[in-house]
Amino acid sequence: MVGDFNLPLIDWSNKTAPTDDIHSLCLQFCNNFGLTQYVDDDNVLDLVLTNDPYIISSVDIAEPFSNSDHCVVNFKLS
Repeated sequence: MVGDFNLPLIDWSNKTAPTDDIHSLCLQFCNNFGLTQYVDDDNVLDLVLTNDPYIISSVDIAEPFSNSDHCVVNFKLS
């Protein structure tokens, strides 16, 4: 799954989140279905999630496209 999830309070490296109805439910969903988040830039709200650790070979954050407030997230599927 990829997209802008707007979940800035999830700490993906420590797998913690505030106990609210959005952040904690999303983290719980990801944990329950074995999803790993591959974007490691804390300033980027766009996520790349997969349950297959071998399908993502690289993730790169680039400058925003045109006048967007989102950075480009490039990733390679194996």
